[in-house]
Amino acid sequence: MDDAVQEIKITIDSIKSETNILEKARLLDLLKQGNNLRIKELANLLSESPSKICQILRLIGLPDIIREGYLSKTISATHLIILSRIKDETTLIAIYEKILADNLSTLRTEDLVRQHIYQVSPNGQKVPGVITETIISSLKNQVPDAEIEINQTRIKATINIILKGDLKKTTQALTKIKDFLVK
Repeated sequence: MDDAVQEIKITIDSIKSETNILEKARLLDLLKQGNNLRIKELANLLSESPSKICQILRLIGLPDIIREGYLSKTISATHLIILSRIKDETTLIAIYEKILADNLSTLRTEDLVRQHIYQVSPNGQKVPGVITETIISSLKNQVPDAEIEINQTRIKATINIILKGDLKKTTQALTKIKDFLVK
């Protein structure tokens, strides 16, 4: 077996068995940079998703104060991954200090980071299922062949209406929906 291939295999085994996520990130980065591998190639080698590889690699850029918080077991690996989504170091450290001061769970940390990134508050409740069912059924009454899906997350709500058919059929359906909505 070629020495380079053997070295890659050893590094992959080390990454898979590593329990310290910061060390795992360092090894992943070495493997990526040293072999000019793309994220997708790394993901395949490690049997992981590309998004998971990206999450771990983002940890490389975290400031030392936050890395030390993980190493001292003040915050968890999940906290690190959530925090790594923030690009501005001043904001990152301010949120880290809030985690420590308020002993924030990962869920609360996620809300805080989401609020910073998307400028939305996590306040409120999801709309009850009866409301989404009413919206779907009302639209289906207008256009029975439509595929309708409603999705509500903490940062947005979407209504997807899929109309299949030629231009004549979809134009008629869109006109019915417009007439229904604009009364």
